[in-house]
Amino acid sequence: MNKNIRNSPPHPVQQDTRAGLFDAPQAVDLASQIKWWDEATLAVWRLIESGSQFDAYAITEAVGRPYPGDARRVAQFMFKHSETGAIRRVGFRPTRSHSSNAIVSIWQSTEEGRRAAAVVLRDEQREQSA
Repeated sequence: MNKNIRNSPPHPVQQDTRAGLFDAPQAVDLASQIKWWDEATLAVWRLIESGSQFDAYAITEAVGRPYPGDARRVAQFMFKHSETGAIRRVGFRPTRSHSSNAIVSIWQSTEEGRRAAAVVLRDEQREQSA
C-alpha cells in the first residue's frame, strides 16, 4: 500500500502561521476552519470507503455546512487523494452547489483507496472508543 495514501491535505494550521494569528477574530475563524477540516477529512474517507462516485460538494453535504474560508481549498482534498492513488477522476458534471455554475470533477475511489479508508476509519473508531 502506498505509504502516502493516508496523508490528508495540509491542515489550516500548517498553512496559516502569520504574525497576529491568535488575535481574537482570527483565532475564532481559524478554529472553525480546523473543526471543519477535521470533520471533512473523515467525510472524505467515508466517501472513499463507500466506493460511490462523488464530487467536492459531497464533502460540504457530509459536514453539514460550507467551509468557513475560501471554498476552493476543498478541492485540495480531491487532488491530494488523487495524487496518492486513493481516488481517480471518472468524469465531469455541472456543480450541485447553488452558489456556482461551474463544471466539477467526479471522483471514485480505487481499490487501494478503499483499503486505506478502511484502515483510517477503523483507527478513528478505536480512538473514539478509547
